[in-house]
Amino acid sequence: MIIPKFPSKEQIAKVIKEVEAIQTQKAINKRKNLFAKESMQFCLDLLNDRYTNPANPYFDAEEEGEIEAATKIYRQQLISVKELKTERGKAIAILCINWLNGIESNFLNFKL
Repeated sequence: MIIPKFPSKEQIAKVIKEVEAIQTQKAINKRKNLFAKESMQFCLDLLNDRYTNPANPYFDAEEEGEIEAATKIYRQQLISVKELKTERGKAIAILCINWLNGIESNFLNFKL
């Protein structure tokens, strides 16, 4: 079993700043960019939760039982994605969740 490599607190802080920068762009308020607006807020909420709550043991899962607990939390995070209105927004949110769970390398590869 491969153990995922979770992002460090510093990496999360850097991505929070990048997401906040995207949210300040004028283009994000255009109707065609609703996907970005909703997904960036969703991701920012997840990132801030992870940043302020790093003591959660699943963030550093090393044993099989911890990984199973991490999998349950991962599924709960994915279920919350269905609240988003656009398919593109859901896709970006899933990439964000995957990044936070050590599966994806980057989720900010899009332009407004």
